[in-house]
Amino acid sequence: MSGLRVGLLNAYFLRPNPGGGELHTEQLARALERRGHEVTVFTDEPRERRPVEGLDVRTYRTPAKLNPVNELALARRARPALRECDAVVLTDEAAFDAVTLDVPTVMVFHLVWHGWVARTGLARTLREKPQALLYRAMERRIAREADAVVAISGNVREDIERVGGADPERLHDIPNGVDVERFHPDAADRAGRFTVHFQGRLVGMKNPDLLVEAVARSAGDWRLTVGGDGPLREDLERRARAAGVADRVDLLGYVPDEDLPATYARSHVYALPSDYEGMPLTVLEAAAAGCALVASPRAATEFVTGEVGRVVEPDPDALASALDDLAADPETAARLGAAARERAEGYSWDAVAGQYESLLASLTQRH
Repeated sequence: MSGLRVGLLNAYFLRPNPGGGELHTEQLARALERRGHEVTVFTDEPRERRPVEGLDVRTYRTPAKLNPVNELALARRARPALRECDAVVLTDEAAFDAVTLDVPTVMVFHLVWHGWVARTGLARTLREKPQALLYRAMERRIAREADAVVAISGNVREDIERVGGADPERLHDIPNGVDVERFHPDAADRAGRFTVHFQGRLVGMKNPDLLVEAVARSAGDWRLTVGGDGPLREDLERRARAAGVADRVDLLGYVPDEDLPATYARSHVYALPSDYEGMPLTVLEAAAAGCALVASPRAATEFVTGEVGRVVEPDPDALASALDDLAADPETAARLGAAARERAEGYSWDAVAGQYESLLASLTQRH
């Protein structure tokens, strides 16, 4: 097929510590370019920006660095340039102002706020993420008016259906992807003490404190490494000291992007006991690096099964038991890690970009 001019709209693309949505946008853009398409990323101009080489990135100054005000402003200011594209892929809920463009528009839902509010409750939402209520109000229009809606996992599809408005023929399942050449088991030596790793923002939703509690309740010989930073950092340090396991818990802080492959490859197990996830890139990265996986039901998505790891309730006793079992049986952990690597190979960015390419081509042909 001939190359398309594809616009990707992501308000936070250049922020210094990118999240899953920003990394998804970058890898999708690069994979689409490798497949012969002309790709432009439209984003806000941040106060501090990370270097992104080799991509066409257009920035727009917005009046306020406040969610969702800057997202709305970005969508409006980029609107004339977006109309010059053959197709546009949106990742920000507040970009609903862009769903009425005269070009095919795809909304990728990484997280659905209807699902967040339903599962965490109104009180916790107001305490931890009050803007979720604003985003939730926008989701129905996006689901109803975008030419196509992408769910990155069964969790997300379920929550899109909760929103309503997305006709079945417009709802598509396309997972997150992973760079299987960059993340691989040979990126570092896995010899040494059995290691369980967590990677991500240290926030309540991801429950890193449960892993520290699991160490304290463990009867096994393993250590926990925690990569990432966030508001729970000091609390995790206090918990580890109070429980007498500070020597078994290593808080790494922010792990630079170039160090991530080796960090995963040194670990035997990757653990993610989150309350809610779409399809976490960290799980795919750890799997590609050959880690066995331990995840809560809402973090496991369809990727984590008994063939590649364990699905465990977000409870410190249950986590301690599962991790003790794997530490006591490193051969099983290695077998699960090898199977995780094999499964991750089916989630390469080239394979994922191929699915987006087919979707965008079909939309442009019909438009």
